[in-house]
This record gives sequence, structure tokens and C-alpha cells, in this order.
Amino acid sequence: MRVIKMRFFKRFLLAILAMPGLSLAVGLNNPPAPLSGEALGMGEAVAADGNVYNGTAFNPALLANAPYLGEIGLGFNASNSIFGISDYLSSSSNSGSSSSLPAKTVGLGAGFNIALKFDDHWGFQIYYNSHVLLQLAAPVTIETITGPAYFDTVAMVTYNIAPLEDETPLTVGVNLKVVDHRVGIINTSGSPGDLSGFQNQLDKAFNQDTFRWGLDLGLLYDFPEEHVAFGLSALDLLHSAGTIDNNVGDALYGVNLDPAPVVVKFGVSWHPIKPFVLNADLDDLLSSTSYYSGQSFGNHVKLGLSYDLLGILIIRGGYSNGNPSFGGGVPFLGINYAYAVDDVNQIYTHYLIFKADM
Repeated sequence: MRVIKMRFFKRFLLAILAMPGLSLAVGLNNPPAPLSGEALGMGEAVAADGNVYNGTAFNPALLANAPYLGEIGLGFNASNSIFGISDYLSSSSNSGSSSSLPAKTVGLGAGFNIALKFDDHWGFQIYYNSHVLLQLAAPVTIETITGPAYFDTVAMVTYNIAPLEDETPLTVGVNLKVVDHRVGIINTSGSPGDLSGFQNQLDKAFNQDTFRWGLDLGLLYDFPEEHVAFGLSALDLLHSAGTIDNNVGDALYGVNLDPAPVVVKFGVSWHPIKPFVLNADLDDLLSSTSYYSGQSFGNHVKLGLSYDLLGILIIRGGYSNGNPSFGGGVPFLGINYAYAVDDVNQIYTHYLIFKADM
């Protein structure tokens, strides 16, 4: 009897993991990227753009072109639905238990990034990202706030080499990284009800942590005189499985929460003049992620542009998976802003990132 119940419980959990709001949070998408105002504002079309320092997470061959010796960043993000939340809570409070207000979803997150460039060959980067998708049901109380959450910590060592330096401007880069991926479900309900035991099992099952390694390979072919660069990268070309390390018989024993699909990107970056850059990428050429499921190949196109106005203001725009994005930065204050669709929660999100270059 216990075996039958356990099989049913495992199938039930896997069905929940397949729900749209949560499946995006368990590692089915691209490898976690650093919180970068430059990349987000430009539609993440940065596979060949060496101006984005932490672009090595998108293509390890970009390290040699990185403009700084290091960068420290701290960022916060909130979905567009955060606006009007005060009115929603007020309306919910006044409506009582018979409220007909629709449910409201709010995405929140934070992250940090430390990237170091030791020389044109070696670099190191560590970054952390969190995404929480709060689901509020009226009347809103502390007991009715639920939602999925995921947290990623990545540490990587990057190595670049120019194997044909005397003949062609080719750079080859490699990232060797470790990824700690945690998925959880927020449930603030304190009401035991009839399913208290089942709820405890759910909480235990969802709050899981996995650890894996991965290897990225990248190529950069740069034409300085023509101001054009071509980039090709294969993220998680080699990797271990992000499998839950539970005991045999546990509900999610053997489930891979971080499958780390091999993501192949190709990009072109054009700098006709120094302050202006125009980028175009083809993302996920093998269609191995869940981003473009059921969509045409045209959705794999990412476009981005950036214009530096006298070093005072940077204006950015982009297009990714059918969604426009834009952003800006104030370089001398180290402030970057972006408005783009969150790859995890799939809702428009505001990003504010503070960084210091070294």
C-alpha cells in the first residue's frame, strides 16, 4: 500500500512541477545568467559583444575583450505588477471574504555579481540570482500568499587563448563552473486543515537543493578594422546532472531539478562608431530549452543596440523572444536600469542594478 501511495505522490509532485508558473523555476531554461543591466536592456543579444564585462557567462571567449579588470554588482528586480499593489491590497481589505477581485501575481528578485579579469587569459566570476513569484488571492492575508521561488549560485573560472594569433583574430574560451540550484515553494498558511500532513510533505519535497558542474565553450572571431565580431558559444556542453540527492523511496528521489540543456548561441556585434553598438543573436540553435517550445524559429532571434551619449548617459534597446526591452545607464554613478521580460517568470520586470568597475 505504501508503494502505491508513494508512486501516486511522486506523480502528483511531478505534475505540479510541470505547471507553467513553476516549471520555469526548476532549471528547464537557459543556464542562469548574471544580473546584467547591459544584457537585459539589449535583449541579451551579447554573444559577440565584448563591451559587456560579465558577458563571459554568455560566451567565455569574450574575456579578452572585457574593458575592466573587475566588476562588482548588486541588483534588484520587481515585475510590472508591483505598481498598483497598494490599491489592490486596500481593495482586498475593504471587500471582505466575498471579494470578487482576481488573483494578482508579483515577481520579485535580487542578485549580486563579482567578476575579475586577471589578464587576457584568466578570469573568475561568482554570481547569485533569486526569483520569487508571489501569488496573492483576495482577500489578501498572510495565509493566502503562496508561490514558487528559485535561487541560483554560480562560480566559474574562465580561460581564453588565441590559437592562431599570427594568422586569424580567433579567440577560444572555456568556462568551468559549479552551479548550486535551489527550488522552493512559498506557503505562509498557518491553517492546519485536513491536509496538514500532506502540506508538510509538499514543503519538504519542494525545498530541494542540487549541485552540479558544467563546461562552456566559446569562440570569438574579431575584425577590428571592420568593427565587426562574430561569436559562437555552447553553454553546458559538458555537465553533470542536477539530481536531488534524496534517499531511495523519497517523493522526488532521482528527479533532475537542473537538467542544464546544451544551449548553442551565435551572435554578431557591429561597432560602426565607438559610442554605438548593434548586436544580433540566434539563441538556442538546438531548441534544447523550454523557452521556445511551440514557437517558430524567428523567436530565437535576439536584437540589441546601445548608444553612449558622451559618457553621461547610455541608452539601450532590445528584442528577445518576441518581446521588446529597453534600458539605460549612468556610467559615472554606476547605475543601470532595464525593463525586460523575466526569463524565469515570463512577465515584464523592472531591473535596477548598481555596479562598480575596477
